[in-house]
Amino acid sequence: MKYAPFSALLLGLAACQFLPADAESDAPAFDLSPEMKQIIDIAHDPADPYVLIEAHRGCHSLERPENTLLALEHCIAVGADWIELDIALTSDDQLVLMHDRTLDRTTTLSGRVDEYTLAEITSAYIKDDNGEVTSLHPPTFDEALDLMADRILFRLDIKCYARCEKNGYDIVGAVYDMVIAKGILDQSVVEPDVRKLMIANGLSDDQFVVVGPKIEDIGTPEKIPPHADYIQVKDFEPDAAPIELMKQFAPVIRMVGFPYSENRSGGHGDTTSETDPDAGWGWLVEHGADMLLTNNAEGVITYLEANGYREK
Repeated sequence: MKYAPFSALLLGLAACQFLPADAESDAPAFDLSPEMKQIIDIAHDPADPYVLIEAHRGCHSLERPENTLLALEHCIAVGADWIELDIALTSDDQLVLMHDRTLDRTTTLSGRVDEYTLAEITSAYIKDDNGEVTSLHPPTFDEALDLMADRILFRLDIKCYARCEKNGYDIVGAVYDMVIAKGILDQSVVEPDVRKLMIANGLSDDQFVVVGPKIEDIGTPEKIPPHADYIQVKDFEPDAAPIELMKQFAPVIRMVGFPYSENRSGGHGDTTSETDPDAGWGWLVEHGADMLLTNNAEGVITYLEANGYREK
C-alpha cells in the first residue's frame, strides 16, 4: 500500500475536512495481526468489558528507563495493548524519543533538546529514575518505529516546544511522514485532528482508534465528537470525581483513566495501587474506565487478569 505524504495532504485536507459519512472507502486489507485487529475492535465497543492498557512512556522502570527501546520491548513482552511515546525535535530537524524540553533529567547532556543534533543526543547516555547513568542511549524515532512495526499499536505525544512554533516547522507532518513511509499508519492511535490523515490515506474508521477530549469538556453524551472511540477522565480531585458524568458516558463510549499520575487520577493511581490496587486501578475500572494509561503495565495487567477484566 502506497501512502500519500502527509505534507502533500495538508492543503487538500484543509479544503475537504472530513470525508462524508456515506463516502465509499477503498481502504485496503491491512496486515495487522489478529491480536491488534481484536484490540481495535474492542476499542470501538463500549459494551466490551475488556480493559485495555496503554503504557506511559514505554513500560519504564528503574531497570528500563522511559522512552528507551528496552522499555518498549518490555511493553510488548508483558502484553500492553499500545504504547505512548514522546517525540521531540533536534537542532538538525531530526526526531528523537524524549519527553522533557531539556535533556538534564534523563541524559548526561544539559540544556534544551533542540540545541543539540540527533548525533549528539544519541551519543549521550540515559539516566535512570534515580539519576544514575546507564549504558543506554536515547533512541531515534526511526528505531522505535522499526521495533514496534507489526507488533503493537502506538500513540504519539509530539513535543514541539517553542522552536517549532517560531519557525513554523511542521513536526506533525515529519512524524507521520515517517510512520507512513514505514507502512504502519494503521497501528496509530490518534486524536480527532489526525483522523483526517488516516482517512485520506485509505483507512476507514473501523481500522484505527481515536481518543477524544476530557469528559468535562464534552459535558453530555450527545456532544461526543464524531468518530471518537474514547474520552478522557483525568485531572480531578479525590473528593470531586466526575462519577455522575462517568455513569452517563459509560454506556455509549469507552473511557480512559490516567493512573500514571495520582493527581491526574484523583488519588487512584499506580502509587496507590502498589499497596491497595482495589482503591487504585480497581476504583477506576469499577467507575467506568475501560482503558488505563499507566507506568506499571505489568502490574495492572496482572491485577486485571486476576479480577476477570482481561478476558477477550
